[in-house]
Amino acid sequence: MHLVEHFSKSKIALQKFGSNIVNLAAGTDLPDAASGFRAYSRDSLMHLNTITRFSYCMETIIQAGNKKAEDASVPIVTNEKTRESRLFNSTFQHIRMSAGAIIRATSCTSRTSSSRSWRPFSASSA
Repeated sequence: MHLVEHFSKSKIALQKFGSNIVNLAAGTDLPDAASGFRAYSRDSLMHLNTITRFSYCMETIIQAGNKKAEDASVPIVTNEKTRESRLFNSTFQHIRMSAGAIIRATSCTSRTSSSRSWRPFSASSA
């Protein structure tokens, strides 16, 4: 995460902060929860249920962590930036949409009650 040359200092700080929030919600210790390559066993995937239309990455980390699935971080080399992101229009939009995904995933896979409703949080992803 910290070796991407085109990342600004503020983007690195926000990504570290976001990873800390996801790790706190998931009970994991992944250095880059917001991006990266993910690999899951077939058995692990059978126990996950993604509900967000924005980012399944954070949601699967939270669900897998709360279900005590094994995780590991494997460093990879990234390609050079070739264009601007088309996923969102601004950093604020990305933060808002990520927060909604984290809240919904956390409420769905709470360690104390896995049946808590996520519907009150669905408006934050619109």
